[in-house]
Amino acid sequence: MLKLIERIDPSLSKEYRLEVFREENGGSTRPTYLIPKPEFKKSGDERLTDLGLIPISNLESTHRAVKYLEGRKIPHERFDDLYYAKNMKVCEALNSSYKDRLIEDERIIIPFRNMEGKLTGVTGRAMGNSKLRYMTVRINNEPLVYGLDRVDFTKIVYVTEGQFDAMVIPNAIAPGGTDMGRALSYVPEDKAVLVFDNQPRNKQVVEQMQKAITRKIPMVIWPSTWKYKDINESVVDGVDPSEVVALLNTCTHQGLALNLALRDWKKC
Repeated sequence: MLKLIERIDPSLSKEYRLEVFREENGGSTRPTYLIPKPEFKKSGDERLTDLGLIPISNLESTHRAVKYLEGRKIPHERFDDLYYAKNMKVCEALNSSYKDRLIEDERIIIPFRNMEGKLTGVTGRAMGNSKLRYMTVRINNEPLVYGLDRVDFTKIVYVTEGQFDAMVIPNAIAPGGTDMGRALSYVPEDKAVLVFDNQPRNKQVVEQMQKAITRKIPMVIWPSTWKYKDINESVVDGVDPSEVVALLNTCTHQGLALNLALRDWKKC
């Protein structure tokens, strides 16, 4: 029909087109555009609270989780980024591959974030006797290192094993184990100081320390007089964090001195 009208009367064909357009658009001659709604990705904090996790800072002072963290001498300024989970299984929603893999347990949730503050995973710390002290959930393939969003990489960065160790001293990060490699991928080598637990009889710890020596990165070797297993244990026992930092600086070794210090430490 349109082609026939165009041959007979081109001006009439324009009116015909307009009339068809008006009928198809509810009487309007103005074109309509479908504007897609913007998708807003939820922040890590929102994702956690949507699961029912509660920031420790929002709990009553008498709550078990608060009492536990205070007993571990964790500074209150850390409470905003620590969470309480009545049931750890809710964290399965962060990654579908963890479905039916977490146990129903009351836990303190420690978030892992990358340098931009994006949530990359969480670990749930048991508050009582449990065969699984930690249960970890990855959100993506980024290395899980606690504290990346908090430290100043222009200063010395202490790389500790445990997250609680990293919470009680300044400018520290923690991979949550002896594998310091994933943490070192973020820290300039001239700014990193490795702080392994004080466990000379632990074969895994010793092997990781010997492996780290080959990277020529400064490392703390605890003195034989130091009776604590890790930093947090010493702070819980009353050692001031500033004293711990002073000891770390005094006991940091590199090169030949590190090899000799490690040799003597293993005999303790």
